[in-house]
Amino acid sequence: MGLLVYEWSTSLIGGSIRAMSFAENLPGHGWDVTVVTASPPAEWPHMPEGVSVHHVPSPERKLGGGISTEADSRLDANPPWLKALGAVKGLLPIERQLSWYPRLWRAAFRIFRAAGVEALVTVVAPNVMMPIGHAIARRLGVPHHIDLRDDFADRRLVEPVTASYQALLNAYGHACLRRAQGISVVSPVTEDRLHALGLRARLVMNGYVEAHFRDVPWRARSVPQDGPLRLVHLGWLGDFRSIGSLTEAVACLDRDTRAQLQIDQFGLIDPAQAKLLADCPCPTAVHAQLPHQEAIRRMLEADMLVAIPGDSVPAALTGKLFEYLRTRRPVLLIAGDGAARQLAERAGIRRLVRPGDVQGLAALLRDSLKAKRVGTLIAESDEAFVRGLERRNGAELLARELDRLVT
Repeated sequence: MGLLVYEWSTSLIGGSIRAMSFAENLPGHGWDVTVVTASPPAEWPHMPEGVSVHHVPSPERKLGGGISTEADSRLDANPPWLKALGAVKGLLPIERQLSWYPRLWRAAFRIFRAAGVEALVTVVAPNVMMPIGHAIARRLGVPHHIDLRDDFADRRLVEPVTASYQALLNAYGHACLRRAQGISVVSPVTEDRLHALGLRARLVMNGYVEAHFRDVPWRARSVPQDGPLRLVHLGWLGDFRSIGSLTEAVACLDRDTRAQLQIDQFGLIDPAQAKLLADCPCPTAVHAQLPHQEAIRRMLEADMLVAIPGDSVPAALTGKLFEYLRTRRPVLLIAGDGAARQLAERAGIRRLVRPGDVQGLAALLRDSLKAKRVGTLIAESDEAFVRGLERRNGAELLARELDRLVT
């Protein structure tokens, strides 16, 4: 099979690990994998036999687009034609990664045809990958399967786009999905939404990679009784994924309790969120983005792992939540109704609070600190359920879908 994915990077693993886990496990289900990506070879992970990876450079990566792991001023060097598109992008759902298509059209067809692929899987986002993948699959004469990581219908909940922009994005996104022979989605909320539109979508949730937790015991243990209650959040913090409820809850506590708390943020953070942490009346620290294995080590050092999938996006199901569960450390989920809360309830997480419930969160912090001091602060998630969330199970589901497509 062919796997078309924009990011295939160990530096930005949050957007890559889903595709990587598919590729790593599909050979075990009878599918060799040929990957085409815009990420350069220096960022690739080691892959088993049966997986070949090919780099097709994208102009967009050289122009400062996408997510960067460090400060980047290359946007100021964009050519005039790209700067001119800025105004158009505010009105139409055009993405910078479209600039990859001319070079990809020539190279991907040659690579996939030489490999004899029988089906093409396109991992989305960016959304422009959907029509690009469909065009290449049609030229190859093979079935096209779209793996939708982020639901494009939620764009208005994440960014301040106009109603007309969202309507156009929905129209072209749904048109692409209707032309695909197979669809897989991350969130049960997205699955239900597409089913209501008559689109056959298969739920293939994210998960954790057991090899990344090789030395982590399954038996949950109480966190250490001494020291501060260390609350750790890993991943991006922004306006739609805000830590504000937590900092407000800390402000409601008495001075002695606040002094016994510590909040650590690892990863990308917007300036407004950094200010919330800087102004929080307990010790806080903001750390740079970490390599994935180092991030897992930080998870294992936490007393409580904080998950914030997004205040206003019901379909959001952050991949970190699955890894949090595997660490067998206590988890605090700040989320309203939606996919993340559904997963947490099924897993047996009891430390659940809704965004804006400042008093409820303050009470939870007090109780957690007391439990830490007496040695009863421990992960409560169901071990059997968590074992079923290993990413290789998702690859098996995708393999079944591919078997269906080619037969």
